[in-house]
Amino acid sequence: MADPIGRAAAGRRSWKALVAPQPYSWVSTFLYLGVLAVFLYSQVANRCACPWWKNAGMIGGTLALLALERLEFWRWGELPPRGAALAGLAGRIVLIEVVSRLEGYNFGAFLYVFLPFIAWLHLGRPAGLAAAALVWLRYFWLITRLWPDWYARAPVINDFLTFTVGIVFVLIMANVVMREQASRARSDLLLRELADSHRRLQQYAGQAAELATIEERNRLARDIHDSLGHYLTVINVQLEKALAFRDKKPAEADQSVAAAKQLASSALGEVRRSVGALRESERFSLRQAVTRLVEAQGADEGALECSIEGSEQGFSRPSLMVLYRAVQEGLTNIQKHARASRITLDLRFEPAEARLLIRDDGVGFAASPAPGPEGGYGLPGLSERLEQIGGNLRVESHPGAGTSLIIAVPRFPAASGS
Repeated sequence: MADPIGRAAAGRRSWKALVAPQPYSWVSTFLYLGVLAVFLYSQVANRCACPWWKNAGMIGGTLALLALERLEFWRWGELPPRGAALAGLAGRIVLIEVVSRLEGYNFGAFLYVFLPFIAWLHLGRPAGLAAAALVWLRYFWLITRLWPDWYARAPVINDFLTFTVGIVFVLIMANVVMREQASRARSDLLLRELADSHRRLQQYAGQAAELATIEERNRLARDIHDSLGHYLTVINVQLEKALAFRDKKPAEADQSVAAAKQLASSALGEVRRSVGALRESERFSLRQAVTRLVEAQGADEGALECSIEGSEQGFSRPSLMVLYRAVQEGLTNIQKHARASRITLDLRFEPAEARLLIRDDGVGFAASPAPGPEGGYGLPGLSERLEQIGGNLRVESHPGAGTSLIIAVPRFPAASGS
């Protein structure tokens, strides 16, 4: 598979990509052109009249080697496919053999040194080592064929040792280049993974914001139901009472209208407090809030017994607010459905939790009503509030036997709900 990074780099058309598409291209270009330059210089200096086709073959072979390297990089990048790599290596062998033969195996033989480097980079370490061994044996065969007494010729021995050192150096450089490419590939992979992680984090942030919006919408819906719903229910009861007694007992009707007006003022104050709570965290007193609810209940004296024991000091605001909403919901349900003659409200603050009991002797019911326009949203909303802070709710009711609402709230909210 072609290397996408190298291919992207190959796509950039510039003079640098033509001169040296890869870092090692500077070395190969200098080697190819150096052999050609030495050959042409020797022809001029020694005034050798070589056939034109030999000069043309040297120039054409050198240009073909340079073009092959650039065409490879332009087509496949730094890592061509295995088939293309084998074809490119075979093409280099043929061209180097042609150039070396035309040059007379003087400096041209050193072009073979570059073949193990290409084999290592394109085909892997084993191929590079095998190519190095074959190239070394090829050169050894050449010197023994051209100079049978090579071991007695100092220049030939010097060239042989230089060739051997060159092969070792090329193998070391190929290993360094492969490590650098592997390191760069790991860096690019990490960058892509980091970009993917960043994109996923952005998606998660959007989902979290959406969930936060939904949760806030549900919280506002519960607040509206628990606060304004309570007051509007009591106001409705008082106005119905005023309509019923308008002709027979005008004084009681006027008293109910006055109570409804007072409840409307309390509802307006509740709205203002809610808006203020959204803007700043004001100090909240559950004892005072429950006392106001009991006073606004409008029941006859002695019908509602309220008992608050212990200190709310140290209880978190979310826990106190859930208790307040529970009292609102309990009294509202009694006002709407229970037709009770006696109500008991017992609130106790203990070291670890607060317990609330609201009991009435009304009509009761067989099962908890389902949430919705008919069953009501109060108890399900209250259950959600309690679940968020780690509290619990229990409802005990039977037809004709009244209803008991039992709630326990921890001093501090649970970690999942805080």
